[in-house]
Amino acid sequence: MTSLLTSRRTWVIVVVIALAATAGWHFTAYPRGALMAHIDHARGHFAVKACGEPLPWEDTTARLLEAKYGVVWERVAYCVVTEQLVRYADGYNSVSRRLLFKKYGKDVVAECAALAQQQQAAGDTQP
Repeated sequence: MTSLLTSRRTWVIVVVIALAATAGWHFTAYPRGALMAHIDHARGHFAVKACGEPLPWEDTTARLLEAKYGVVWERVAYCVVTEQLVRYADGYNSVSRRLLFKKYGKDVVAECAALAQQQQAAGDTQP
């Protein structure tokens, strides 16, 4: 066993595996997000992920989604966003929104966002 730990070949193999795992983790962000959405929906947790600069009506959209459909708006990052995180959120949302459409027969995220925009516009025009 001691000779195995001191073997140069063993250490090269360990380093190669570690590098491959790191690269694999980076390049599988989209499928990992999609898989997590399937898992979340199977356990009854309905969510959409948000990253990037928040829109003015985002809080209203989040409240509407939660109140009307039990969908949680999960902000995973604000302005500083990595490419990997964006791919993860895209993978998650592509599956989650499709499953929500299948469940409710409509795009509930788009519906709540449009309603939130209307409420925001109405609020802006009032004195």
